[in-house]
Amino acid sequence: MNLWKRSFILLLMALVLIGSMPIMVRETVAATATSQAAHSRLPNTIALFIGSQRAIVNNTFTMIDERTPLTKPLIKNARTLVPMRFISEKLGAEVGWDEPSKTASAALGNINIAMKVGSKVISINDKRVTLDVAPIVTNGRTFVPLRAISEAFGKEVFYDRDLIVISDGVVLDAVTDKTLITEIIGWFRSAKIPAWEQVQNTKTLQQLAALDESVVLVYGYDAAGEVISQGSGFSLGNNLFATCLHVLSGAAYYEIVDDAGNAYEIAGAVNYSEDYDLAVIRTKTPLAMPALPFSRLATVNKGDAMVTIGSPMGLQNTITQGIISNVHSVEGVDLIQISAQLAPGSSGGPVLNMNGEVIGIAAFGIEGTDFNFVVPVDYLLPLVEQFRDIALDDMPVVPVPDIEAIEDGSNEGSVPATGVLEPADNIALSFQPADLALHPSAPIVYAIDAGTQSVHAIN
Repeated sequence: MNLWKRSFILLLMALVLIGSMPIMVRETVAATATSQAAHSRLPNTIALFIGSQRAIVNNTFTMIDERTPLTKPLIKNARTLVPMRFISEKLGAEVGWDEPSKTASAALGNINIAMKVGSKVISINDKRVTLDVAPIVTNGRTFVPLRAISEAFGKEVFYDRDLIVISDGVVLDAVTDKTLITEIIGWFRSAKIPAWEQVQNTKTLQQLAALDESVVLVYGYDAAGEVISQGSGFSLGNNLFATCLHVLSGAAYYEIVDDAGNAYEIAGAVNYSEDYDLAVIRTKTPLAMPALPFSRLATVNKGDAMVTIGSPMGLQNTITQGIISNVHSVEGVDLIQISAQLAPGSSGGPVLNMNGEVIGIAAFGIEGTDFNFVVPVDYLLPLVEQFRDIALDDMPVVPVPDIEAIEDGSNEGSVPATGVLEPADNIALSFQPADLALHPSAPIVYAIDAGTQSVHAIN
């Protein structure tokens, strides 16, 4: 069922999206004896997990590729391939690339490795070695067999249940350390290291503001060339941008404007979700713009500091600071509530943690209140995954639905392009509500008068 079409959501459009709904509070994970033991095994190591865009380097999470966040280890012909530059540089090697011959090289001490894309034969100090799988290029990044590069540099490679650990010597055993391995795998799945989540990656507000180079203003035009919608968006890499579906709704064509004022025509949407009001669009021509890294909902805690970057009221790439007010679950759909104000034009902009990672997409604010909501980035990732390896011209575009003309035109609210939800029927309150709760079965909202503390029942 479409998130924006549920009847009780319409009621909340008029007032607030909280009350008696279940609340999921993300608590920081405390250290345990098991996590301490696992932590003690990982100094001076590189740990990766199949399917994860992050690595643990010396007990600290880091993105494998900040500019292309979807980069992660992959399996090909039963062999594990890893990004050559990331692994080589974390091992301390110097990396080179020869475009004419499509050859990647890495040098560490007296060891020199050369690998040609598509060839199973590599050179280690001029000695030819045949691999089971040839290096490949994916989304502009060279992937090489894990063991080939690690063992060529004299490193130990551990692999169990999709967990990879590269080290100078043996640090884990698949049988005797089963519990510790399960613990480390859990860190990857939650994107959090208990009690050792490092703070050195925290950015200043000035550093976060500089990330606006990856944020764009999105315009929608009608057939006559008039602007009919405006929102925000941000780079996903590979000429792709994320925004809200309602920003595109009803427009004949679109364009984006970067922080320098350059405009680029958008070919259209390559994927979208009505349920989560998200869309992925692509440019008509190649555009080199750094992508923003992601951080999943599991890393979000109530009270965390955050910032938004967007174009409220057309004021391009405005940065606003706030906190995570709460995380709500509405019929199995998660929403992040933030204190930073979302205004028309904010929709589609990135909501960042203090490490500069996108935790969600600015979705809507409820007009006349301080309630602002964000769609977790977790719902965006499936819309992007299939396009990370596709060339620009090979990405088909799909028509987007006009979500303002909801189904049969019955008395359901709409999500206008401004990003501020409008109720089916406006309700004017004669008091300032301090708190609200839904009746468990009747269409009634109970509101507390902030001044008199009296309770009002609103049908």
